[in-house]
Amino acid sequence: MKAPSKAHVGVIDGLRGLAIIMVIIYHIFERTGFAFSLAPLGIPFDFHTLPRAGFLGVEIFFFISGFCIFYPYAGAIAGTRPMQSLNHYASRRFWKIVPSYYVALFFLAFVYPFNAQPGIPLWQDLLLHATFLHSLSPASFISINGNFWSLADEVQFYVIFPAILWFALRSPWLAFVSTAAVGIFANIYNSFTFHDGLFTPVYTLPANLALFAFGMATAYIVVRLREIELSNDAKLAATGASILAACSLMLLFENLNRSGGGPVAWSWQNAHRFVFGASLMAMSLGAIFGVAWWRNAIANRVLVFYADISYTTYLWNAAILTFLAANAKAIWGYPWSGWLFAAIGIGSCTLVGYLTTHLIERPLLRNGERIATTTWAFIAKKFAKS
Repeated sequence: MKAPSKAHVGVIDGLRGLAIIMVIIYHIFERTGFAFSLAPLGIPFDFHTLPRAGFLGVEIFFFISGFCIFYPYAGAIAGTRPMQSLNHYASRRFWKIVPSYYVALFFLAFVYPFNAQPGIPLWQDLLLHATFLHSLSPASFISINGNFWSLADEVQFYVIFPAILWFALRSPWLAFVSTAAVGIFANIYNSFTFHDGLFTPVYTLPANLALFAFGMATAYIVVRLREIELSNDAKLAATGASILAACSLMLLFENLNRSGGGPVAWSWQNAHRFVFGASLMAMSLGAIFGVAWWRNAIANRVLVFYADISYTTYLWNAAILTFLAANAKAIWGYPWSGWLFAAIGIGSCTLVGYLTTHLIERPLLRNGERIATTTWAFIAKKFAKS
């Protein structure tokens, strides 16, 4: 029996859904200290690992981005699909990312400026954010919305991706290894220069390149192995490897928690990016080529639903949770219980993410290029007449 040709969609979507849920519950923990603990029958259960390590969901997003961006080209390299044009690539990235981001940027700069930074003029801050260069300045790195730093890394990777692709079309594995090596070198440089405890060097693009590279390599392996005949024993072995990799990820989360927060956590991330990316790769590949029950456990309906609204939910969740935390007393009476705040916070983030996905992101992704072409033709016609 062949490995399911579309299995990657569910597994990667499951990981994407997990990543956004991790980010949401981390921001709940960050604003309330609530670690999702229970004490049934007086026996305490503390589910602190994911809330406190939830910011690693962003690193999962980087891995997924590398996978999704390279996947069409991996098919072209393997001869299973036509080569996607760079124009199509750029258009899809633009309409997927930019309009929703600009809406959030405008709202959070002028309507609800919950994270304005006094050390930088607003016009300069907006210019850096609008051009996705805000991660290059410490003053603007987490201004307006702390989540936006990762969008700068994403878009900067999109810009350099054509150069990586040119390399990959000639020597895929050398391209993956070289890209990862640049990232690992940046991590090593941060450690040797004692910059690994500083937020900006640890989170700018070079330090995250290994995660994108692992995602690209995973996509390439999936395409190459997709059509092979898999025995039941091979599927069981793949599943076992994936479960072990999932356990290693949980151990990494717990190790991070025990290490501490702030600069210690940044240093930990800087030192563990390679093993984190390798674990994500092993978990994904094992699930894609493993038994159906494990693949379906990762690609369950809840995670796939959150994957569908993950981008816009990521844009808005920090602002929503900040607003709720700041106005808890006025809205509901104070103090809220941790579970009540978590329920209202998750529900609010989900609702806003769903609405903005289906009212802004998806319509523009489907029709944005046509609208832009029509508008440009109309303007050109008016100028020609004048």
